[in-house]
Amino acid sequence: MFLADAALTGIIIAIVVVAIFVFLIAFLAQRFKRCPSNKVLVVFGKGVGTGTAKTIHGGAALVWPLFQDYA
Repeated sequence: MFLADAALTGIIIAIVVVAIFVFLIAFLAQRFKRCPSNKVLVVFGKGVGTGTAKTIHGGAALVWPLFQDYA
């Protein structure tokens, strides 16, 4: 009986870990903003470095909502 409970607990923990990993990847993928090489991505708001805005020419950045925005 004890081994069955331990196996079930292990399966549940594995499912929870996989679900958290999938949600984390989806969360980061939604915040990843890409910019083609012929445009400029402007990220502004709190936490963009020493200035008030950061420009990215032909690249990508993670933009955190409620703290940052992009144009």
